[in-house]
Amino acid sequence: MYQDILERLGLQAKEVLVYEALLKLGQTSIKPLLFETGLKRGNLYDILYTLEKKELCEQVRIEKKTRFRPASPTNLQYIMEDEKERVGMAARELESILPKLTEQFQIKSSKPFVTYYLGIEGIKKIHKLVLEKKQPLKIFASYIDRDNETLRKVIEKQARKQRLLNIPHQALVPRSNYVTTPKKQEEYKKLKIEVKKLDNFQLDSQIVIFGNSVAITALGHQVLTTYIESSAIAQTLGILFQKLWEQADKV
Repeated sequence: MYQDILERLGLQAKEVLVYEALLKLGQTSIKPLLFETGLKRGNLYDILYTLEKKELCEQVRIEKKTRFRPASPTNLQYIMEDEKERVGMAARELESILPKLTEQFQIKSSKPFVTYYLGIEGIKKIHKLVLEKKQPLKIFASYIDRDNETLRKVIEKQARKQRLLNIPHQALVPRSNYVTTPKKQEEYKKLKIEVKKLDNFQLDSQIVIFGNSVAITALGHQVLTTYIESSAIAQTLGILFQKLWEQADKV
C-alpha cells in the first residue's frame, strides 16, 4: 500500500513487504508471515533481523516460542533522518571530489565542463575552487563589485584566505572607478595583489582566470556566474589579459 513511499525512505522492497505484513498481522509466528509474504523461510528471517536493526520489528519469546511484532511506524522518522544525513554527507563528499573528477574528465575529453551558479553563494563556490586549485589569478575586474557591500566583504575575506595559501593575484581595474591609498597599497602588497588600471574599461561582468578554469560573473541586478573548465578558453583569455596588462598603468 505504501511501498513507494517507504522505499524512498531507504527500505528495500522485501523489507516493505514484510513490515506491511507485520502491521496487518500484529504479533505473529513465522508461519503466517511466510503465507502472507510468499517468501522463503531463510530469506524471511534475514529480513526480519534487518527490520529489527532498523527498529521496525521486535522479537519476543512467549512460552518458549519466538514471535515477531511490528514496531511503531513513528520509528520511520528516524530512518528518514538517517537517510537525510547520509545523502547530505554524500553531497558534501561529492562536492569535495568534483573538481578532481572534472579534471580527470577533461584529460580524456575535448569537451569543456560548463556550469552555472546564482547569487553570492555561487561566487563563494568559485572562491572555494580557487583555494583548492591554488593557481595564480588573473582578474578582469568589474566596476560594479565596489558598489556592492556584501560582495566587497566576500572578496576581501577571500583575499585573506588566498594570502595564507600564497596565491598571487593580478587585477585589471577601471581607472575612473578605482581609488587607492598608501594604506590600501601596503595591504595589497601583503596579500600578493597587483593592480593596474585602464581607461574605458567599464565591465558589467567580472572575469577570473585560474589554471584551466574561467569564471565569468554578471554583477547586475541578478548575480550569475558561468564556470568553465577549458584549457583553450583559459589560455585565450590569459593572452588577452597579458596584452592589456602590458598596456595598463600601475596604480
